[in-house]
Amino acid sequence: MNILFIDTNMYLRFFDSSQPEYKKLLKTVVELKDQIFISEQIVAEVNRNKLAVFERSCGDNLTDNELRTRHLPEHFDSKTDNAISDWNKSRKELQEQSEKLIDKQNEIFRTILNQISTSSDEVSKSLAPLFSLAQKPSNVELEQAKARKLLGNPPGKPQDPLGDQITWEQFLNRISTATAIWIASGDYDYLTTYKNQCYLNAFLHAEIIGKSKNKPKIYCFNRLSECLKHLNKASPRELTSLPKDDELKEISKLDDLPPILRTQRKATILVAEGGPQWKESRNGISM
Repeated sequence: MNILFIDTNMYLRFFDSSQPEYKKLLKTVVELKDQIFISEQIVAEVNRNKLAVFERSCGDNLTDNELRTRHLPEHFDSKTDNAISDWNKSRKELQEQSEKLIDKQNEIFRTILNQISTSSDEVSKSLAPLFSLAQKPSNVELEQAKARKLLGNPPGKPQDPLGDQITWEQFLNRISTATAIWIASGDYDYLTTYKNQCYLNAFLHAEIIGKSKNKPKIYCFNRLSECLKHLNKASPRELTSLPKDDELKEISKLDDLPPILRTQRKATILVAEGGPQWKESRNGISM
């Protein structure tokens, strides 16, 4: 049995509007819903943060590019040449068109924000069949997660709320018959990357081996596109919705954490190194 673990930050990439190519992977993720481990905690984290991720990513790219109200002195026009007055007229027409486009842009942006807020946007609706399979933690798993956090064992950061620990405890209890496991995460709690190669945290690797009866092969990736491509090659049946290799290559170049999550990671590192204290209000993210 193959099991795919996708971390929260990968799902949030679908709400990062700056890289629309990434959304080509959405159908493939849903196609794999029966092989993906999904927890209530991951769904909650996505729902808590998706609006902020979209607003920050899309909002940073929306600027009011209005033409400056500039009026050239028409009294310098000659009797036979009205170049200046003609330019002023054209500039005014362009400014009016620009203002209409900006109004329309803001209207579209507000509509999408409202849709994401109510989970009626296309991404949320696409993920709904997968998210409906989210598994609830048992009381035992909750207690195990608290102990994991108290001991400082990965995943999860000391200053963050209890979250990743719960999901990981649930995951460990569902891999006993797994023959191959894929982990997709951009979080350094899970993996370390060197020259585009990812290495699973040794503590987590030992836990997986200890919990599984079949000593499964373990693959980890910090790019969802590469993870799905690798899984497809190892699967008995081809994923019909997976983009072609040339498309995956282009997606891989853009396949990274959303800007808002990159900010969170940088801030977290600063805290770990004794730097300035980071607060949740800095970027609105609560994982």
